[in-house]
Amino acid sequence: MTITRARRSRGIVTSTLLSAHSVITARIVAIVANLSFMISMVRSIRTRDSIETKLVAQMVSVGFTIIGSQRH
Repeated sequence: MTITRARRSRGIVTSTLLSAHSVITARIVAIVANLSFMISMVRSIRTRDSIETKLVAQMVSVGFTIIGSQRH
C-alpha cells in the first residue's frame, strides 16, 4: 500500500513540476519578446541627443506599463 502511495505522490509532484516549468518557460519567452519589441521601438525613433533618447526610453516603458496594466 505504501509503495502505491509513493508512486502516486511522485507522479503528482512530477506533473506539478512539469506544468510549472511550462508556465515559467512561456513567461520568459513573453518577457524576451516584449524586451525585443521595446528595443526595436527605441531604435526606430531617431533622436538627436541623449536627452531625447532618455525621453524615448521613458515613453516606451510607460506605454508598455500602461498596456500591461490594461490586460489584467
